[in-house]
Amino acid sequence: MNLQKKHDVIEYVNAPGVFQRQLWVDWMKGIALIWIFINHAVEAVFGGPYLGNPGSWWPPLQERIAQWIPLDGYGVWTIPVNIWRYIGWLGDQGVSLFLVVSGFGLTWGVLSKYKDSFPVDQFYKQRLFRIFPLWWGVHIFFLVASYVTDIKGLDMSLGDPNFYLSLVGFRASPGTFFYFAPAWWYIGLLIQLYLVYPILLEALKRMGAFQFLLFGSLAAFIVRAGVIFFEFKVSSLLYGAFFITRLPEFAFGMAFAWCLRNNAQQVYDLMSSRWTMFISIGLYISGTLLSITWAGMTVAPFMVGVGIFGILYGILGNKKETSSPIAGVFTWVGRHSYSLYLVHHPILAILVPIHALGGTLLSILGSIIGAIGLEKIVNRIVEPLTARLKKYDLKKLVKWTAMAAVVMSICALGFELAIQRFDPQEVIVWGEQPSLAPHDDFGWYLKPNQTTHLRWESYDYYVKSNELGFPGPSYPEQKAPGTIRIMTFGDAFTSAEGVDTDQAWPRLLESVLMTRLPNRKIEVMDFAITGYGPNQYAEVAQTYMPKYHPDIVIVGFYMNDYLDVLQRNDDFRAQIGFGKPSATSWYATLRLSHTRHFLHKRFDEIMNLLREKPDLGGYYSGAEFLLREQKKSDAAGQSGVAERFAQIKAMADAMGARMIVFMIPVPVQVCGPEDIAYYPTGYDLSDESMFDLDKPQRWTQEIASELDIETYDLRTPLQSAPECPYYRNNLHWTVGGHELVADFMAETLIKDKILSMEE
Repeated sequence: MNLQKKHDVIEYVNAPGVFQRQLWVDWMKGIALIWIFINHAVEAVFGGPYLGNPGSWWPPLQERIAQWIPLDGYGVWTIPVNIWRYIGWLGDQGVSLFLVVSGFGLTWGVLSKYKDSFPVDQFYKQRLFRIFPLWWGVHIFFLVASYVTDIKGLDMSLGDPNFYLSLVGFRASPGTFFYFAPAWWYIGLLIQLYLVYPILLEALKRMGAFQFLLFGSLAAFIVRAGVIFFEFKVSSLLYGAFFITRLPEFAFGMAFAWCLRNNAQQVYDLMSSRWTMFISIGLYISGTLLSITWAGMTVAPFMVGVGIFGILYGILGNKKETSSPIAGVFTWVGRHSYSLYLVHHPILAILVPIHALGGTLLSILGSIIGAIGLEKIVNRIVEPLTARLKKYDLKKLVKWTAMAAVVMSICALGFELAIQRFDPQEVIVWGEQPSLAPHDDFGWYLKPNQTTHLRWESYDYYVKSNELGFPGPSYPEQKAPGTIRIMTFGDAFTSAEGVDTDQAWPRLLESVLMTRLPNRKIEVMDFAITGYGPNQYAEVAQTYMPKYHPDIVIVGFYMNDYLDVLQRNDDFRAQIGFGKPSATSWYATLRLSHTRHFLHKRFDEIMNLLREKPDLGGYYSGAEFLLREQKKSDAAGQSGVAERFAQIKAMADAMGARMIVFMIPVPVQVCGPEDIAYYPTGYDLSDESMFDLDKPQRWTQEIASELDIETYDLRTPLQSAPECPYYRNNLHWTVGGHELVADFMAETLIKDKILSMEE
C-alpha cells in the first residue's frame, strides 16, 4: 500500500444505475434500523426467539421449532399480533443487512474518491470523528441520567470499569459485550472492522472481488465452525465480538462496491434479473431456516445478509429521488442511522414493558419519539464540537490530548493514593477479607493466630483470632470443674465488625458475668464470623459443640439470615474475594477503585438531596426487611432457618445445654433519620399498610416457639440507648452498642435464672 503517493481524487461514476449518491444505501440502512427497532420491541414483550443467536441455553431442536407455533387468545388481534411477533423475531437479521451496506458504503466512497493510493491516516481521522464524538456524547448523557434519575435500566456508573472500556470502543469481553445497551455490541464490531479496513481494502485490490470474498468468507466460516463444533459455545463470538466471525457480510458489501465501480452496467443488469431475485429469496429462506440450528449458524448470517440485500437491491437499486413519504422516512432514518442506533435501545428498554402486551404500542411510539428527540439533542451538542476539532491538526491534537491525559492520569493516581491513605473504601473484596481465609467445611474463617488491622470507610479496628480461626482467646477442650461455658454463634454483629475483638459483646459478656458472679468461672467462646448465616452456624456447631460441651448456646440472629441460609459457600467466597487482588494492590490502584467508589458515594449523596422520590436507604437501613410485601424467597428462607435451628437445638439437648436466640434489630427499628445517614427518605415507617415493624422478630419467635427455643428481643436495650448504637454511615454496632447488649444479656441470664449465683 503506497502511503507516499499523492492521493488523486476522481469524480463519481455516472453510469446507468449508478448515481453520485447511491440512494438505496440510505433506504436499506433505514429499513435495517427500523427492523432492528421492531426486533428489540418485540423481544421485550415476547422474549427472544431461538433463531440466529445461539447459546448454551438453547433447548432441543423440537422445542426451538415449537416456539414458532402461532399464538392464540388475542381475539381479532390474533393475526396482527402473530405477524408483528414474526417480523420482530426476524428483525435481528437487520444486522446482517447493516454489515453488507456498511461494507459497500465505505468502499464505494473510498473507490469513488481515490484513484490509486489510499490515505490511511486521513481514513482513520475521518472514522475517529465519525464514531467517537457521538459515541462519547451518548455515554456522557446516559451517565448523567443514571445519576440524576431513578429510572430502571439507567445504571451506567463511573464505578464500573466496563464504562471506560465501552467509552474507548472495546466491547468484546463478556462484561462489556452487552454493557448498558445490548445493541451497542455492534459498534464494537464496527470499530474493529474500521481498524482492519485498510488491510481488507488492499486485499480486495490485489485479489479481486471473487477471491477476496471467497477467502474472507472461508476464514470466517472456519472460525464460526470451530466455535460451534468444538463446543466452545460462546454466543458473543457468533454475534461478532471478534470481527472475523462477521467478515463475510462486510466483505460482500466491499466486493459489491468493487464490482459496481468497475462494471456498473453489468452488475446492475445482473442484480435486476429475475433469476437473481429468485436466488436471493432462496438464500434468505434457506439462511433463515438454517438459523434455527447450531450447525447452520456457520453460514446462515451470510446467506441471510446477502439474500436480503439481493431482494432489496432488485427493488430499490434503480430508484431515484422521490417525494414518497415512506421513502422520505427510510431516507431520513438511514442518514441518521448511527445516532438513532445509539439512542434507540436505552429508550426502548425504559419505555417498553417487559413481557407485557398492554400499552406496548404507546410505549413503542413514545420510544420512537424519545429516540428521535434524544438523537437531535445529542447531535445538536456534538456536531459543533466535532466541527471545531476537525479544524485542528491531527498530530497536534493527539499530542496535546496525550499530554493532557498524562497530567490527568498523574492527578488521578495521586487522588487515588490519597483516598487509600485517608479514607479507604471497600472495593474489589470485602473490607474484612485480609483477616479471612477459605475453609473447606465452613466456607471461610479467620486466619488462625493473627491480629489484623482493618480500616475502611467509617471502620478502624483490630481483629484477633485464636488457633481455631475464630475471634477471642483460646480455651482448653476440657472444662475446669464448676465452669460455665457459653458458645456464641452469629455474623458480623457477634464477631464483631467495626470494633476491636476485645470490645465485642462476647468478650464483654464474659467480663460482666465474671464481675456479677464472682463465685463462678465463666468462659464465653465466640464462634461468629462476619458473613456467617444459619448454614455456617450449624456446621460450626456440629464441629465444636461435641468438643467443648457448652452449657449455654447463644445465637445472635439478624434478619438477613433468612437470605443467607439460601446462599452457597461458593457464592459467599466469591463475594468475599478470595483469590482477587487486594484493595491496595496495583490492580486496584491503577483502576482507581477507591476513587470511583468514593465519587459514586458522593454522587449518590448529592442525588439523594436533590431527589424527592422515596429511597429505602439500601441494604444498611434494613427497611426492605420490614416491608409487608411477600417475596418468593420468604418461605424457603424461613424453612431453612427452622431446619438449622433444629439441628443446633438437637445438639444442645443431647448434651444438656440451653439454646437461646437473641434477635438483633435492623437499624431503622432503633435509630431515627437524624442518627443514620442511610435512613429511608420519603417513607413513613409507621404506615402499617406498607411496613410491618415486628416482622423479623415475629418470624423468628414463631420458629423458635415450635422448637422450644428461648428468644430475647435486643430492641429492648438498644432503643433505650442515649445515642444511636449503630454506626452513622455503616451497618453495625458501635462500642456503646456492644456494651448495652453485653449488659442486657448478662442481666437476662441472671434474672431468668439461666445462670445461678452459686454452683
